[in-house]
Amino acid sequence: MSQIKKRKTLTLQEKYNIIRKIESGMQQTVLCKELNLSKTTVSGIWTSRQKILQESYGKSLSIKKIRNPIRTDVDKLLLEWFKTQRSLNMPISGPILQQSEWLKKHDLLLHEDISNLNDYTNVDSELITTNVPTDNVINEKNTEM
Repeated sequence: MSQIKKRKTLTLQEKYNIIRKIESGMQQTVLCKELNLSKTTVSGIWTSRQKILQESYGKSLSIKKIRNPIRTDVDKLLLEWFKTQRSLNMPISGPILQQSEWLKKHDLLLHEDISNLNDYTNVDSELITTNVPTDNVINEKNTEM
């Protein structure tokens, strides 16, 4: 019986190195044994190599998960404000940002209604109605006591 391997999260740098080794001609099975990774992990990295290579440019290679902002326009504006404040040697913190004129100027961008985002409002109404006890179930439990 084989031993269960401990789950390991690879950094973007490690994934990048795996892609480069496969491109140089190394077989995936040899690479799996060398790095003590499963075949599905290495083949999954190879399959998504375009995305990994694209994300490896311009980002820190020490990250383990690729996250992209929901609102890229707000992210770009905030980065622009941050660079401006840094160039003026101004202190930067959360409370300073909240009280800044920049935030008031872009208020509509930051307080947009997020109710239409699927990540936050994915609720199954059928699940709610099936798991809420009915009056009959509540009465049955009360009579059993």
